[in-house]
Amino acid sequence: MLWQSKKAADLMRDPRILVHSVVTSRDGGEGEFKIRGTARSEHELAVQHRYADAVAGGLGWALSQGGSTCLLSVSRR
Repeated sequence: MLWQSKKAADLMRDPRILVHSVVTSRDGGEGEFKIRGTARSEHELAVQHRYADAVAGGLGWALSQGGSTCLLSVSRR
C-alpha cells in the first residue's frame, strides 16, 4: 500500500481488517469468503526486503520504494 495513503493512515488508527472475495456471477453461486484479522506495520528492513523479493519472484514486478509493509494476523472463528 502506498506510504501515507488514506488506507495506511486508517490502519494506523484502527488495525482491524476485513477482506472479502469478489462475487463474480449474478446468482453468487461460487460463494464468497471473508478474512478477518489485524494489521501492524513491519519496520524490520530484512522482512520488508524478503517480502519484496517474494513479490518480484512470484508476480514478476517489483514493489516501489516508499511503500508501507504490514504484517497481517488472521483470526479464526
